[in-house]
Amino acid sequence: MLSRITKFLTFQLITKRMAMSEVDIYRSAQDLVRRHGAHAEREAESLSTAALAAGDEERAATWTRVAKSVRGILETPAGPVN
Repeated sequence: MLSRITKFLTFQLITKRMAMSEVDIYRSAQDLVRRHGAHAEREAESLSTAALAAGDEERAATWTRVAKSVRGILETPAGPVN
């Protein structure tokens, strides 16, 4: 099931063709990490591939940006900064 943020992102891309802000990309990435954990990047890449297969290059590019953001979130060490 898609989250509210992921549904918003998909709706914006399909109906309004709006470029997503970095904040929206990051929020979508956070949502995917919460829902899919270590597999979040793969999920974003799957959504990008599906969009590309459907001929929607803009949506594919957005999901690629989300995948990159997910990678950054997953690579960031947890815990306090010294």
